[in-house]
Amino acid sequence: MPSVLDLISDSLSDVGALTPGQTPSGQRVAHAMRTQTDMLQSWSASRLRLNFVPEVSYPLTAGVGSYQIGPGAGAAPNFETGGANPTYTRPVYVQAVWYIVGTARRWPLNILTRPQFGSLTTRTLQDPDGPTDYFYDYNVPIATINVAPIPQFNGFLKQAQWNPLTTFAPGDEQQLIENYFPTEYILPMRLGLTIALAPAYRFSVTPEVTAQYQDAIQKLEQINNDKLSGAFGSSRTLAGPTKGDGTPVVPGQ
Repeated sequence: MPSVLDLISDSLSDVGALTPGQTPSGQRVAHAMRTQTDMLQSWSASRLRLNFVPEVSYPLTAGVGSYQIGPGAGAAPNFETGGANPTYTRPVYVQAVWYIVGTARRWPLNILTRPQFGSLTTRTLQDPDGPTDYFYDYNVPIATINVAPIPQFNGFLKQAQWNPLTTFAPGDEQQLIENYFPTEYILPMRLGLTIALAPAYRFSVTPEVTAQYQDAIQKLEQINNDKLSGAFGSSRTLAGPTKGDGTPVVPGQ
C-alpha cells in the first residue's frame, strides 16, 4: 500500500512536475501536503466522503448541563481535543444522540436548534432520569454540547458524530495511507490531489482524468452511503439533514 509520499509523488508525476520514480523536493512535498490538507478539509464538509461516523461515549456530570469540546476545552467535565493523543474529536456534525439509562438502555434525545433549545423551560432544571433534549453549537475551535434537563446523577451520552478526515503534516511522509483510510479512498485522493495541484504546475487536466476522478468519488460516496444507511435507526433531529442528504446544514444559530 502507498505511503503519503508515494501518493504525493504519483500526483506530482501526473502533473508533469516529476518523472515517475523521482523523489520530490522538500518544498514540493510541503506544497502538496498543504494542498492535500485543503482538499481533505473540503471533503470533511461532505457527508458521503467521510471515512466513518463513529459512536462516541461522553460522560455527563451530575448538575452540569453544558460541556465544552475542542482544543483548550480543559479538564473534565469538558472534553479536551488537543495534545498528542487526544481522547475526543470535535465533530463537524452530530447525527444522533442517546442518553444511557441504567447500564444499557438508550433514550434517543431530540436534537434542537439554538432558538428551540433557548426557549426550553427545562434548561435550568435537574432531572433524575437525565436529559431529553440536546443542542450542539458548532463553534470553532471550541464548541459546546448542551443537554436539558440537567442530569441529576452522573451518566453517559452516546453520540454518532461526523469526524473530520485525517490530514497529514511534515514528518508524516512515510505513514501508510491504509493506516488512516480504507482502500477505496486511495484512488480519489490521488486523482483529487492531481486536479488540485494542476494550476500550480500549469497542467491542463484532461477529460479522462476528470472522468476517472468523478467515477472514483461516486463509488466512494456509494460505499459510505451503504455503510451509513440505517446504521443509527430513526432520526430525532429536528433540524438539519437526515441520512439521505449530502452536505451538512448547520442547524439555525
